[in-house]
This record gives sequence, structure tokens and C-alpha cells, in this order.
Amino acid sequence: VADAPGSGTVLLAAPAGVPLEPRFGVGSAAAHAAGGALALRGDWPTLRRDVDTAADLAAAARLGVGPRTAAVLGARAAAILA
Repeated sequence: VADAPGSGTVLLAAPAGVPLEPRFGVGSAAAHAAGGALALRGDWPTLRRDVDTAADLAAAARLGVGPRTAAVLGARAAAILA
């Protein structure tokens, strides 16, 4: 599954016994496709959030994050405002 911009990868999976060759960074989605990975189509806005920048984190937070990430974000906001 490609990230929201379409250049990175947020999910790479294979059945048991099939080796994975993960790629990382910008262009990983194209590298996975070139290696034979099949793109999964669907609308998964929360899955498509790859957090590499502060703007990415803000977008993920608007969609909703898990309890631990929310706690860290809350602590950071409190520290900034103190």
C-alpha cells in the first residue's frame, strides 16, 4: 500500500514462506512494484499516513492516532506551552 502522496510505502505484506524485499524512503512504492509487489487498492486514509515530517504528523493527528502517540503529542504540546 502506497502512502498518501504515492511515493512511499506504508504496508508491504506477503503470505507465509514468501520472502519480502522491503525498500525504504521516497520511491519505495515504485521499487516494490518493480520487484513484483502488487498494489492493494482501497481507501484507507489512516493507513496511508507515513510520518516523516512534522506536517505528516499533524495530518496523522487530525485523522486520529493511537493512545500512546496521543499521549506523546499531548506531553509535547504541554511542554511547548509551558
